[in-house]
Amino acid sequence: MKNTKKKIKSIRKALVISSVTMAVCIIGVLLVLVKEKRLDAAGCSILACNAAIFSCCCEALKKAEEV
Repeated sequence: MKNTKKKIKSIRKALVISSVTMAVCIIGVLLVLVKEKRLDAAGCSILACNAAIFSCCCEALKKAEEV
């Protein structure tokens, strides 16, 4: 497969961006939980979507590294 190293680099970048976004989202949800004593629906849904993206990127990385 062509450009495998390039694909692996881009997938790793996507994983790093997704990880940072999840960390920021978790911090935001925790801050709302502590300050307002409720869960933020928008923050939790963004976190769930980002977790799905992260798992898809992990699968893509595994496939790209096999080749």
